[in-house]
Amino acid sequence: MAESKSPNTRRDGIFQQLLSSLDAAPKQITDAMIRQTTDEDQKNVINACGDALREQVQGLTSHLRDGWSRLGPQGQAEVSRVIGMSGSTALFAGLDSLAKNMNSPTAKIATSGFIKELKKLIILLFWLIFHTIPKWLIILLVLIDEILDRQLSVGNPALGNTLSRQHQDYLHEQILMARLNREYAAPEQPANNEPNAEPA
Repeated sequence: MAESKSPNTRRDGIFQQLLSSLDAAPKQITDAMIRQTTDEDQKNVINACGDALREQVQGLTSHLRDGWSRLGPQGQAEVSRVIGMSGSTALFAGLDSLAKNMNSPTAKIATSGFIKELKKLIILLFWLIFHTIPKWLIILLVLIDEILDRQLSVGNPALGNTLSRQHQDYLHEQILMARLNREYAAPEQPANNEPNAEPA
């Protein structure tokens, strides 16, 4: 009879699996891009972008792991529930499928789109774990977006323009989300129903 896992073990497994998949994504995309070109200059650019992406993503996941370790059981359970509802498993499965053949512009555009969705999940995880979204996180995610799109568009300037427009749409969406977040976080001002005091 198989031994059932404890709730703590299941929660940790869900979280760690997500971060392991995030850690693996830069190499997976880089390897797929390398396979679709024979040009050495293009390979050098792809590898340079891949190295930068790997360091950035591993920095983020390390920070998230540290925050996770400081959460109590209730906080970890909430994070695990959100991960379960996020569709991240399907997104990573999509990346796996796309990485098998990255020759078409459609595959590259879809890969960029999947990563953008995963970055939204990273922002949500920061909010749940640290109860704040630091400015440096947004700047780093924008940098990841730009480096990834540069990697995906190597040898295809027209695709670079398409990904650039997607990036601008993503930034606009993040601005709207930031506004909603500020409105949500702002304390409500109680209505002042008391009559004005008469002058002495």
